[in-house]
Amino acid sequence: MPLPAKIAICVVMVLALVGIGWVVVRLASCTLQGSANSGTQDGQGAGDAALATSVSFCAVGDNLINEGGDYTVDLLGLADSWSGTVGDDKYDFTPIYAQLKKVISTHDIAFINQETTLGGNDEFEYSGYPAYNTPDQIAKAVAKAGFDVVNCNSNHTYDTWTNSIKHAQKVWAQQKGIDVIGSYTSQEDRKDIRVVERNGLKIAFLSYSYGQNGYDQSDLPNDYYAVPFDKEKMAKEVARAKKLADAVVVYMHWGEENTHELSDEQREYASYLAGLGVDLTIGSHAHVIQPVEYVSRNSSSKEKKSDKMLCVYGLGDFVSGYTLPKTILSGMFTCDFVRNAKGEVRVKNPVWHGLVEHSDGTVDTVYMLSNYTDKLAQSNILLARVGENDEYATSDPLEWAKETTQDVIGDVIEVDV
Repeated sequence: MPLPAKIAICVVMVLALVGIGWVVVRLASCTLQGSANSGTQDGQGAGDAALATSVSFCAVGDNLINEGGDYTVDLLGLADSWSGTVGDDKYDFTPIYAQLKKVISTHDIAFINQETTLGGNDEFEYSGYPAYNTPDQIAKAVAKAGFDVVNCNSNHTYDTWTNSIKHAQKVWAQQKGIDVIGSYTSQEDRKDIRVVERNGLKIAFLSYSYGQNGYDQSDLPNDYYAVPFDKEKMAKEVARAKKLADAVVVYMHWGEENTHELSDEQREYASYLAGLGVDLTIGSHAHVIQPVEYVSRNSSSKEKKSDKMLCVYGLGDFVSGYTLPKTILSGMFTCDFVRNAKGEVRVKNPVWHGLVEHSDGTVDTVYMLSNYTDKLAQSNILLARVGENDEYATSDPLEWAKETTQDVIGDVIEVDV
């Protein structure tokens, strides 16, 4: 074969191989972009999707461990029995979280409010309301359930005073993978803002409580064992958190007890936090669920919903043992923190998943309302009062639980019941 012909054939073969390689690369690129698109919002372009980073988040309300009483199931007694021998100072709280452990663990970051202090039993007996002292074993159960961020700042933090706070801090420090907010060992520790990093995104967490039962702030030894409301310090800490992280979440212990209605103080502080640039505010304390709203950051009527701050005012009591039906409804709030191609981080896909505490006298655990059945509802002693007076529009406990959740939370975000 003449040399020119051989050269021509070689050129054709090289070009063909290059073309095949280009096709393979393009197919791989399309596959990756398709995968990224599966987790993005409608309207996001392929370029945005390829660069987007997402962190899934869930939050539940108050871990409130009561003793037996006129209006409470004996959660301390149950945890004692679940551990084996009753009265041996060993407690097992894991059954409380058994129904939701898989759901909690699927999220990149999971939050819970530890309402009660872990004070040990050297000075005080384990106790429920009004001065709580919860066994140390609950910390291990919370960690095992999959929670990553634990708030230890509530109106009950000082129930058994400072030695109990110090004891609780040591117990929580032993739990691997747990970041505690709201209760710190020193002023320097408070300055060390907790930042959780997942999937290349950094989320900062801050916590504030309206006060302590029986004490004015001036009665307390410091403002770091339980961080109080203080707008000036809030502003400084949020500003620092924004420099450290891609998004800032603030937990607020607030509201009036046993009412779904929001207080003036809640609205005041929600507006203030929105103006500071907080990305998400979550709260609890009222023992009942409260609405979810988008809060304006400024007075502009042209402000888009995506530019407002999402505020989950009241997650409710995750577990309490109270036999007042409205106190055993709570919520698991979920969302994604998403960074798009512009580098902006937004709260996307917010959902309120209705929860219900279930107890039959030997078992006490928490279910998703969407998985709860009529049979379970009829056997739940915590729902026994549904229908006994005009407060309840129906005598069907499951129907009441779902309707109440939908009515209180509203239609601002998706509600899953």
